[in-house]
Amino acid sequence: MVLYERFTDGNIEREAYLAKKVANNTNLETMQNRFNELNQYLSTIESVTSAHPIVTNESALHRILTGDEVTTEIMSLLDCMIIYGDGSIEVKFTFSDMFVQSEPTSKIL
Repeated sequence: MVLYERFTDGNIEREAYLAKKVANNTNLETMQNRFNELNQYLSTIESVTSAHPIVTNESALHRILTGDEVTTEIMSLLDCMIIYGDGSIEVKFTFSDMFVQSEPTSKIL
């Protein structure tokens, strides 16, 4: 609205107003497209997490993260663990990372 007011007050020329209006509309369309992409991505993440109850079951996840022992829930998620001489640990999971399209997922701790 400020742009239109500047135009009607005579602070900018008609050509400048029209150019800025086109630029604003283009920016708005770009942001709307990005918003739609992010909503679709969020829906994908929600569908993946709902398909894996271990991720959404807060009490099970809390038990796993705070436990002092390796449980069957943890073991069911692991493909293998490699412990190196320098103390680092490589963990290969039985599932792929939902954010990266590759298999299997490895993390160096």
